[in-house]
Amino acid sequence: MVNATVDAGMPRTVFSAWDVFAETYHLYFKNFRTFVGLAVLMGFAFPIGTYFIYQSPPLMELIMAGQLSVSSTLLWGMLIMVAGGAWWMFALPALMWACADMLDGRALTLQQSMAYITRERVKELFSILNWVGMIVLLGLVFLVVPGILFGVRYAVCLQAYQFQGTRGLAALQASRDLVKGRGFKVLGVLLLLLLSQILIGLGVRHALSLGISQAAWRETLGSLIDMFLTPLWFVGLTILYRALK
Repeated sequence: MVNATVDAGMPRTVFSAWDVFAETYHLYFKNFRTFVGLAVLMGFAFPIGTYFIYQSPPLMELIMAGQLSVSSTLLWGMLIMVAGGAWWMFALPALMWACADMLDGRALTLQQSMAYITRERVKELFSILNWVGMIVLLGLVFLVVPGILFGVRYAVCLQAYQFQGTRGLAALQASRDLVKGRGFKVLGVLLLLLLSQILIGLGVRHALSLGISQAAWRETLGSLIDMFLTPLWFVGLTILYRALK
């Protein structure tokens, strides 16, 4: 990566989407044990909830059959998913701050990563995610293109809070300022990260379908793979933020 100068006279970083993508996987596998530990810590509830959900009759089948009652297995699965989502949000600072430390060459244990969790960080990250989620969702509902545009503009808003201390809507504006003029490269990074995880997930599920007949076990194991891949997204966004700076 080299520095270039834009019209306003401010230094900007020249980078390629492929370089950010390649560095993401390099850092992930270099610190594989810690990232897997963080993934299990954050997402252990999701495979369990998936198993319960797929053990119950599909909800649409129940509705079509005129059964308004929901099976206890499905209800437990949904409750586990909701609780798991809340716990994932609580543990998110551990993953984000660990990504930054490992990018700087500092190896962390799982216990050291957990020390980054504070009430203030959880609260601010939750607030920023809510703002981004509402804006992107509105863009997708009315027209798909604005939703994608907003997703690109606010791609590094969490990292803006993490490294700059900007809060709420100010974090979204900081992300927009960083991405300005380099939206296509940011979109390229996001697509590479997203498509790679989708392809890995589909490949694993196809392989599982060849040897496991029960849908509940197939989807549970597939959910495990998705859980292990979760840190990749935040590793990539951390590297992307550094590149944009």
